[in-house]
Amino acid sequence: SRGLGDVYKRQTLLAFQSQTGADVAVISNDSDEHALRRKDNQIWGKHINALTSFSDNIDFLQQLAKYYNFDNIDQHGLLVRDKRLPVEFQIIKIDNVDDVMLIIIDDIHHQQQAILDVTYRSIVISLLGVILIGGSIFFFLSAPLRRLSSVSRALPLLGQKQYASARKLINPNPEQKHRRLDELDLLEDSSYALSSQLEGMEQAIKERTDSLNLRTVELRDERDFVKNLIDTAQLMIITLDKQCNIISFNKFSEQMTGCSEHDVVGTPIEPFFKTQQWDNVHAILNDLTHTHLAVSQLETDFIHKNGDVRVISWLHSSLTVADGDAVILSVGLDVTDKKRSEEQMLWMANHDALTELYNRRKFNSDFKKLLNQAQRYKREGMLLFLDLDQFKDCLLYTSDAADE
Repeated sequence: SRGLGDVYKRQTLLAFQSQTGADVAVISNDSDEHALRRKDNQIWGKHINALTSFSDNIDFLQQLAKYYNFDNIDQHGLLVRDKRLPVEFQIIKIDNVDDVMLIIIDDIHHQQQAILDVTYRSIVISLLGVILIGGSIFFFLSAPLRRLSSVSRALPLLGQKQYASARKLINPNPEQKHRRLDELDLLEDSSYALSSQLEGMEQAIKERTDSLNLRTVELRDERDFVKNLIDTAQLMIITLDKQCNIISFNKFSEQMTGCSEHDVVGTPIEPFFKTQQWDNVHAILNDLTHTHLAVSQLETDFIHKNGDVRVISWLHSSLTVADGDAVILSVGLDVTDKKRSEEQMLWMANHDALTELYNRRKFNSDFKKLLNQAQRYKREGMLLFLDLDQFKDCLLYTSDAADE
């Protein structure tokens, strides 16, 4: 019966091997050297009662026992896989039998090799796919990328005002008008048009700047000319604000007053006029501030810093400036000498130079006035006639002495 049991056990193991492709080892505490007809082999102090493909697997079992302690693998269903061995081990414990353990030995070398082959094949295929896809992408995108690169290199040139170089880099394809435009075409067209517009704007700005610079020079020359004209004119030229404060003061005004422009700008002009004349002058100036483009002319005394008085003929006019406030332009001509000459000529016309008495023409004129008044108002008067003896000789003597 023991022989039949060994045969049955052997057939069972062979059948398991043929169906699963895995080898099986039976390990127990009992020796079965007679049934195996070979030397008893032990691992972990236990006997190998049965082993399929004995010559192939005995070394694997011994190495397993060498690398692992029994206590570490004494678990049902434990799967042991060691990278140093081409096989994997699965521990199976039989219920209610503590001293018997099955170890299923599965050769995974071919599986590993197959996996490696599949892995290598997949890697190669993937690399080829990547190369193919990358090449295709590069083929389809190289031209747009070159165009995009040209645009990206052209845009900084616009900031550097190198418009011709930028347009040369962009250079849109004229054939694109006959096909559907994409975003890159629109970008090129926009960049090309932008370069032309910026160049045109820069040229316009340059021309406008040159024109403004030229006009500025002309205005500066005109200003200098007017300022020199005002400073060299033998006229008092003063501008006043609404409060009759001095805004500007030319050189001749400084000579006529003895005050510098720096000292009088912002101060009232009133101190330069006599008190009895200022009320009339102030009324005229005040009217001018409320009446645009009005003109007023008058003569007044003008007081020098040292107290001298000059007679000035004024021409006051109102002006409108940029801020809308009215200012007064006062132009004064010094007529003091002229006034004195006129007074001297009038005096000489009515007086005798020697006696400084009224002459005959003045006497006749005043006598007629008095006579007319007496007749009009029924008044009486008296005419006194004096005859000075030898007065003619005195006149002749005085005249001869003067000649000598």
